[in-house]
Amino acid sequence: MRSMGRSDTVSRLRGWPAASALALSGILLADSARSLDPRKAITQYAHQVWKTDQGLPQNSIQAILQTKDGYIWLGTERGLVRFDGVGFTVFDKGNTPGMRNSNAQALYQDRAGTLWVGTWGGLHRFRDGRFTAAYTTGDGLGSNRVLCLLEDHEGALWIGTGGGGLSRLKDGKVRTYGARDGLSNLQIWQIAEDRDGNLWLGTDGGGLNRMRNGKFTVFTRKDGLPGDLVQSVFVDSHNDLWIGTDGGGLGRYRNGRFVTFGVKDGLPSDTIETIQEDRDGNIWLGTQRGLARLTEGVFTTFTPAQGLSDATVSSICEDREGSLWLGTVAGGLNRLKDGKFTAFTSKEGLPNDRVRTIYEDRNGTVWLGTRGGGLTRFEHGVFSTFSPREGLSGEFVRSIYEDVQGKLWVGTWGAGLNRMDGGRFQAFHEKDGLPSEIIRCMYRDRANTLWVGTDSGGLVAVRNGKFRVYGTRDGLSSATILALVEDRDGVLWIGTEGGGLDRFANGRFRAYTRNEGLSDDTVLALHADAEGVLWIGTDGGGLNRFKDGRFTHFTRKEGLFDDVQYAILEDGRGNLWMSCSRGIFRVRRSELEEVAGGKSSAVHSVSFGRADGMRSAECSGFTQPAGWKAHDGRLWFPTIEGAVVIDPDRIQTNMTPPPVVIERAIADHRELPLRGLADVGVGRGDLEFHYTALSFIDPERVLFHYKLEGFDPDWVDAGSRRVAFYTNIPGGKYTFRVRACNNDGIWNEQGDAFRFSLRPRFRQTGWFFALCALGLVLLGFGVARLRAVRAKARELELEQQVAERTIQLEEANTKLQELSELDALTSIANRRRFEETLAREWRRATRDALPLSLIMIDIDYFKDFNDAYGHQVGDECLRRVAGEIGEAITRTGDLVARYGGEEFAAILPSTPSRGAIAVAELLRQRVERMATRHSVSPAGVVTISLGVATMTPGEAFAPDSLVLAADQALYAAKRAGRNRVETFNPPAVGAES
Repeated sequence: MRSMGRSDTVSRLRGWPAASALALSGILLADSARSLDPRKAITQYAHQVWKTDQGLPQNSIQAILQTKDGYIWLGTERGLVRFDGVGFTVFDKGNTPGMRNSNAQALYQDRAGTLWVGTWGGLHRFRDGRFTAAYTTGDGLGSNRVLCLLEDHEGALWIGTGGGGLSRLKDGKVRTYGARDGLSNLQIWQIAEDRDGNLWLGTDGGGLNRMRNGKFTVFTRKDGLPGDLVQSVFVDSHNDLWIGTDGGGLGRYRNGRFVTFGVKDGLPSDTIETIQEDRDGNIWLGTQRGLARLTEGVFTTFTPAQGLSDATVSSICEDREGSLWLGTVAGGLNRLKDGKFTAFTSKEGLPNDRVRTIYEDRNGTVWLGTRGGGLTRFEHGVFSTFSPREGLSGEFVRSIYEDVQGKLWVGTWGAGLNRMDGGRFQAFHEKDGLPSEIIRCMYRDRANTLWVGTDSGGLVAVRNGKFRVYGTRDGLSSATILALVEDRDGVLWIGTEGGGLDRFANGRFRAYTRNEGLSDDTVLALHADAEGVLWIGTDGGGLNRFKDGRFTHFTRKEGLFDDVQYAILEDGRGNLWMSCSRGIFRVRRSELEEVAGGKSSAVHSVSFGRADGMRSAECSGFTQPAGWKAHDGRLWFPTIEGAVVIDPDRIQTNMTPPPVVIERAIADHRELPLRGLADVGVGRGDLEFHYTALSFIDPERVLFHYKLEGFDPDWVDAGSRRVAFYTNIPGGKYTFRVRACNNDGIWNEQGDAFRFSLRPRFRQTGWFFALCALGLVLLGFGVARLRAVRAKARELELEQQVAERTIQLEEANTKLQELSELDALTSIANRRRFEETLAREWRRATRDALPLSLIMIDIDYFKDFNDAYGHQVGDECLRRVAGEIGEAITRTGDLVARYGGEEFAAILPSTPSRGAIAVAELLRQRVERMATRHSVSPAGVVTISLGVATMTPGEAFAPDSLVLAADQALYAAKRAGRNRVETFNPPAVGAES
């Protein structure tokens, strides 16, 4: 019997690496053009989990659907949930008019775009942003417990109920079918329609029912059905019918015959909860003991042992970008997506996930050295491991290289050097002439000398089985060797720890250090290209180029993703690939050359991390090879959670432009309707717009531009921010537009738009200015008349009066100007004055080469504060916070402004980063000490989050870059828990620290 609260034992993945043969065979030759590459093991997809800690109302996901507008909808026991990739919005009977019941069991969107929600309180309808309780038993529905929904080819909606049989909704009328119509059981778990228009119904103990022309035919175990409790039915692209049963396994109905698949065939369980087919024709099955995939007749599985958050998968949905969403009974929402990288970890057969070095031999076999797992061979999709049991001298392998005879040399950490010949190992230690038991790197030059770099023991040349050791007394600048490479002229280059870069030619060493222009004296990676340029990766000094005897270095200031490079590889498309502790990044060589030649000031780095298929962004370094370009052009990198590989020639690009939606528009704390031309009325002109873009591959990399037509002269680059604020907007008709791009820079240029009309206040109207002009005219006329009537004796007195009134008028004009630059609510500077001041201080800082700091401030949980205490109390809170900030920042030239909504900004000219951080921390403490009660906030009082950014501006940059940097720091503070100060100093503009 199917129930909503069941627990199951966990079964392990069967037969790795035997079951991996299909998933891994040929993966290194495959063109990853699909969204979910079926040739990968399920464990190699990027996996993410959301639970109640991330915003779900409950961890039981009963249904999943992506609607045409791009949102992911989830049915849970405690409400219907809408997900945009960043945040969850919950609709339940407590917060949503029209919802009678919060237990959402079934979801379906019909061809007209209406979202139907089956609950335990009837059938609900969502259309044009509104819910209505559509149909219940009072309208003819068989039962108020709706379990499944389907629209047939004629546009009729079929409703499977719990105990009330099958109902049909067409043209507003409901017809219900039950036992007297031939239905074998009144509880309908699932409905499917085949190409011939037959309806197939899975029942709770009554077997499988087929409805054709209003008549039912029943199939049971007597007819070959795997079981009579049918929980799921699905018609695939070949018109085959798949049947999931409770305890009987999986059935396939084709040409009038049933075929059964079960645990014996590779399924993790014989209880099948849900069935789906992806765009490539793979069948996905949610079972009581994990997820299963059927590809070319072979089942592979994904269970809690491999990371699935719960054993029972109750719902499956493939989205438009090719990701697979999994709903579980108690483990929340799971998502599987393909990445640009393919990861290999212990789940795929590695003995240890901490991979330190990678090498490919002449036969195309990939060798991996691990920290504690020995030496691993990857060949034909299968891993095999060599450890001390097989004769290897140690389990910590740091370097691998092949000699001219095809014998593999394996360097260990603390256990010397090994030579592998025919599967047997010969070990070399200090007693054999090796200067150190710790091997850092190896390299074979064109003269077939194998060079071995050691830790504290110098450099070793291995020729004909003999060791020749070079140390500091031979001219070597450091005894610890980290990297080796030979250039096209046959010169050996040696990267050292603390001694810089050494050149070895004609038996002599020459050292290059900071004194010669090298940016850092610890060299981690070397790459010699075909043009004779040497590329040097350092430990914190950025990337160096050595050409024609001259060093040029590139750092985060020039746009490099990181100043540390563990490995440098060159693809066949003109890119350098580098690894570091923050991920892997790519830079075009031509851009580096342009910066080196003075033709450009910055490069563009493309970075990769967990969102791209890496299990961890942290790569391994300080030993070599720390990356390898294979014969087929693929690039391998070791990480602390396995090895990753990417094909630069076949990087999958997300070509789906993200749907853009303006979700909320707020004027003066009042929510506006989003359809039609909204009439804002008369107010302060404080506007707030919330928007989103529905791309789920990597929501953190979705970028936005917005513009208020009629106010903004051009698009505003909002980065990843999903809200826009405006203050003191004058009356008029406006259109707010927003557009977005996905993680791969594919833009939705059309975006979304919101049109509204803002009625001006009286002092903003033409009548006001006309009356002012008339008053001035009358005043002048009166003065002139008075001067004509008065005697000449009073001429001096009249001139004095005119002068006094002129001064008063100038003061009034000055006051009006000041009022136009003040925020009406808080009496501090408004957004307009902020932008004017920032532009002026930016120009001054550029001219004088002085630092300019900006603090962005946001009141934590302010919407909740407004909801709890009302807008009047909220306005008073804004005034108090503004007062505290204004009292704390009193230096001449500094400016405090209301940026929008509950957000403030402080401009601090001639202030370095450390000073701005100190000011920000002072502001945070002052607001917290106000002790304004905030029952919804975890702190119990009103607090603020602050983002600090500092730049020494240059002519190639604009003030918006400082705002964006401070904004990103602010969002980092909010993500880190709020009530804190975070900093962000972009490298491209030379931040002062």
